[in-house]
Amino acid sequence: YSLVLIGSGLALALFGPAAVLILVDHRYTGAAAIIPIVTLAYIFLGIGGFLQVGMFLASRTVLIGVVSATGSVVNLVLNYVLIRSFGMTGAAWATMLGFLALAIGSYVFSQKVCPMSLGLGRVLKALLLAVGVYLVSQWLVFPGWGAVLLWKTALFAGFGALVWATGVLSSDEVATIVSVRESALKATSRWLKPAWLVRP
Repeated sequence: YSLVLIGSGLALALFGPAAVLILVDHRYTGAAAIIPIVTLAYIFLGIGGFLQVGMFLASRTVLIGVVSATGSVVNLVLNYVLIRSFGMTGAAWATMLGFLALAIGSYVFSQKVCPMSLGLGRVLKALLLAVGVYLVSQWLVFPGWGAVLLWKTALFAGFGALVWATGVLSSDEVATIVSVRESALKATSRWLKPAWLVRP
């Protein structure tokens, strides 16, 4: 779940700004700059929701309200402080930090009431890899839409390769992926095989 969330967020951060420039009126193109920040915010929100599982299992749902209220207060305070100086960008950062507080609080309270292994280290590794890939995309910029698209596509593929090579996926997850790939290849092979080669 978290890897799909992070991968989708990286794709949005890489390709979203270009899509905004193409699809919306020029008066709103400034929104392209905050897409990566808002995307990261919602990754934290999604991970935070997942990390609340311990509180659910321990029937301590009151704590979820406490964590959510704390995250909301952090969000509101930071919005008040940052919007005055940084406008729309400040609001994006406030949202991201508020959702980060929610995720941290969810993990801390869940582990207190129902300790369990949630693979947080692997999630953080995937998140750092995604942030690193995004920063590389900003550091090295190519002229021309075609070159930019190819470059960002290569970076996104590189993220997948890094996830595979650095052990982000558990052995069970790797086995599942291999099994799904083999099933898909067999199904595709049967579908593409000429009719006269198919035995009745």
